[in-house]
Amino acid sequence: MSDSEPSIVRNIIDKKFTKANNQFTDMMRNKVYKAVDDFKKGFKYVTHEKAPEPQQDKPDGWSTNNSTET
Repeated sequence: MSDSEPSIVRNIIDKKFTKANNQFTDMMRNKVYKAVDDFKKGFKYVTHEKAPEPQQDKPDGWSTNNSTET
């Protein structure tokens, strides 16, 4: 049992349900946060960087500007 569990049980026996409920809520919140943190630590974040595609050379006379001149 954790440190706060005996006091929760004692408060329930003494019919101090509101105080026991608040302590139980705090205890469970802490356990959930710890479990989530442990779960997150179990994964390793890896980025996948794509290599840039090589540019193809354009034949002479081709312009990169698509506008037409009149």
